[in-house]
Amino acid sequence: MTLNVLSTPTIIFEELQQRLPSAQCSGAVNQGRFSLTVKLPNIQPVVIDHAVDIELITHLKKLVDRVLVQGKSHQQQDNLPMDISRFSYEDSLLEWARFQRVMYEKSGNTCLKALISYLDGVDDPHTLLQLGLAPAQLTQGYTEDDMKYFETLSRMLKDMPSDQSKRIFENLKQRYPNIYQIVRQLIQTGHTAVKSQGDYQSILNTLKRDVIGQDPASELVATTLASQVNQAGNKVFLFVGPSGVGKTEMAKAASLIKDKRYISFEMNQYQEEHSVSRLFGSPPGYVGSSDKPLFAREVEKFSHTVIGTDGSKKLNEVKNLVVLFDEFEKASSAVKQSLLTLFDEGHCTVQYTSNQTNNSIKYIFKNSIFVGTSNLYREMILETFQQGMKIQEISALFVQRNNLEYSYKADNYSPELLGRLTVIPFGPVSRGSAYQTLLKRKMYPLLVALKMELGCKDILVDNEPQVLVTLESILYGNGTDIRRVKKYFEEDVKNTIYKHKNKWGDLSRIELVLTQHEPNKLSLRIRSEIFGVKEDLDMVTIGT
Repeated sequence: MTLNVLSTPTIIFEELQQRLPSAQCSGAVNQGRFSLTVKLPNIQPVVIDHAVDIELITHLKKLVDRVLVQGKSHQQQDNLPMDISRFSYEDSLLEWARFQRVMYEKSGNTCLKALISYLDGVDDPHTLLQLGLAPAQLTQGYTEDDMKYFETLSRMLKDMPSDQSKRIFENLKQRYPNIYQIVRQLIQTGHTAVKSQGDYQSILNTLKRDVIGQDPASELVATTLASQVNQAGNKVFLFVGPSGVGKTEMAKAASLIKDKRYISFEMNQYQEEHSVSRLFGSPPGYVGSSDKPLFAREVEKFSHTVIGTDGSKKLNEVKNLVVLFDEFEKASSAVKQSLLTLFDEGHCTVQYTSNQTNNSIKYIFKNSIFVGTSNLYREMILETFQQGMKIQEISALFVQRNNLEYSYKADNYSPELLGRLTVIPFGPVSRGSAYQTLLKRKMYPLLVALKMELGCKDILVDNEPQVLVTLESILYGNGTDIRRVKKYFEEDVKNTIYKHKNKWGDLSRIELVLTQHEPNKLSLRIRSEIFGVKEDLDMVTIGT
């Protein structure tokens, strides 16, 4: 079975391994395209053509169920349904790397051996790129999982032949200068300064690797979360600022230190006063009281522990969960106020009726993270960042203005609610490296999706640095709303192709090359290949 999709979470691989332990899995990632191969003993491989524009989650469920049915004779158990609600259409680089490393080692290789081979001058960095361990990837920041390989390497160097250890150590210094100092300290003292700082550096690296261009916010979040390590207390944040600058991505990145235990609620769906019942349930006899509340359904997707009862209430303990309330300001004041106890004391109660029985469940959260995101006062926040104000000053200004205007503005937060939240402002993404890194992350998956929709031979990028510079000049604006990238490719680029494609012939023989042909504009070079001979057919400017 071969599956090609833009992104596939670790849960799919784990489900297959759990149900079919005899299966052999391997995979590859190339510019956003993912190939997963699952081989089952004595069973012919199943090849399924996949298009991204169909309902992906349903398709994946059917695909996995099909594999499980074929493997039942090897598994000797019923075909349990996979929890497709945990599927995420877009996963981070960190999740990709983790996924790739598991599969790479399942195939009989070791990530450490690949790293040593590269530092010893035997291999090129291609394998490490797949594993998320290449120098260019770790320069942006490294995680605790990444460092485990280098810590083991520091111990192994002492037992290697002197010429080999010298060669590896010199290459380490040249290729991984940020990690070299840590390995050097490990060899000399047996411990690092990073470890003495708790988990701050590891958390910061994780956040900065997924959230580009928001270093002050990343540092504040990392500082707060580092104090949570080995403690039962919860942390509550309100991420404020313009749209499309990384607020939601920060919540998702924080979930990486909680094993991706992450749920979210779109608060624009709770604008009516009575909609609080959809979250936490209705008393017996009211409409909707027979439905298990949404909050309970979402929380119970992850492991929780029944720790007893309190009268008629069942007590459930939930640990290490990240809960996002997206666009929090759009919720009604009743919904916002209903979260006071959750934010302050770390627990909430839901109620519903099932089989004529009244149920009440109290969820007690430990070591969890609650995040609200908000666009409230986005213009003010953008201006203060442009004026060079410090993030702590902007936070204080946000709280002051909210409290002054709370009595006559529906979107604002009550002072007692805001007092329970750590307000962290997000500003514009800076020009240059930061913005272009974001562009690159967004561009390739969009090109892969477009290629699959068109059925063309390939879509390539010519002179990537210049293309990124040109894209920045077209899309940057004030450094906010990175979502404009998606709109550009799904509207401008796609419409240009559909306008001209009839004159290019069979698209399965056509390569589209994104390039910069005119100043401050991007173009597509149309290249045909017949019997191995390539020929340029056309050049069209995007938007014409």
